[in-house]
Amino acid sequence: MSIENKAGPLSAYDLNKLLKNAIFCPDLDSRGDIIFFDGFEDGLGNWKIPPIGGTVALSADVKQSGSFSAKLTTDAGYPYAAYLDTCLFLPQSSKFGIEFGFTLNYFSTLGGGTKTGNTRRVRLQTNAYDGTTRYYSMVDCDFLYQKLQYMDSDGNYKDIATDLKLSCDLHLFNKMKVVFDRGNGKYVRCLLDNVEYDISTAKLRTSASTLQAELDISIIHYATDANLRVNYLDNIVVTQNEP
Repeated sequence: MSIENKAGPLSAYDLNKLLKNAIFCPDLDSRGDIIFFDGFEDGLGNWKIPPIGGTVALSADVKQSGSFSAKLTTDAGYPYAAYLDTCLFLPQSSKFGIEFGFTLNYFSTLGGGTKTGNTRRVRLQTNAYDGTTRYYSMVDCDFLYQKLQYMDSDGNYKDIATDLKLSCDLHLFNKMKVVFDRGNGKYVRCLLDNVEYDISTAKLRTSASTLQAELDISIIHYATDANLRVNYLDNIVVTQNEP
């Protein structure tokens, strides 16, 4: 199922549709007004599949709720990635959030403490344009080094958390939500599974831009090697009027 209301908060009809799906996905964060929801029940029509990189397909094999998810298979060429992109109207309020569920097969511990695995990182990347300014963000779950990081206003990676311990079970979805404050050019918070991190002092990267108002969202799966690695995405939510 997918829901999108580009003009404002969801109508009563759309809320009813969402509630039916929420019965099977009760752990969505309850804050903010939902303006976009996609559980892939209607296919991949809301998403752009870039011409380079890996493949994206609808899958009934592994899902967080409902009947389908998006299956991302990385490319054999560097940077060993698979992308899922969409473009929405810019949320009306400056504070907006993006939430999604994802799977990974991360690492096993070998002799000497060496770590190896399928997923290098899962990245949420956004570009918000308001007609005069581009607000760029990047938040990475780096599973090879067990770090949660964001990109600061100078283009440097900064740690949010270290020594991450997330589920590696292919059928158990992890959850990430990031909230942004476009009006003040800052991040607000990051929710990873049941742990919330305050990142409200971190600034977004900005530059001048005359592009029309829109919000570009990319979710990217990077593998550790040239083998074709798989992860799954489900229940992608965009909110506005976040606290």
